[in-house]
Amino acid sequence: WDDSYRYSLGVGCNFNGKLTLRGGMAFDETPVSDAFRTARIPDEDRTWIAFGAQYRLSQQSVVDVGYAHLFVRDAAIDKTESGVRLAGSYDASVDILSAQFTLGF
Repeated sequence: WDDSYRYSLGVGCNFNGKLTLRGGMAFDETPVSDAFRTARIPDEDRTWIAFGAQYRLSQQSVVDVGYAHLFVRDAAIDKTESGVRLAGSYDASVDILSAQFTLGF
């Protein structure tokens, strides 16, 4: 596998001390080169787009919500092992939705 890097940029904006909006982008390089890609590890580079919000209900309670979409570059595979050939491509994407309630005491 190869060394890989992640590049990201994000921004947050606080409104009236109660509401905070956040957004960002990231690029993840895959550590899996074409030579080591398998049917179980169809990894490729990913671009993330994410946004979220935090709302302070009181001094002790906060609600956070977030959404991220990952655009995954199409991954190709063409391998022959033990006389069996596996050839094809993977088309992938990921959606992540999250919510959290925090209560301090």
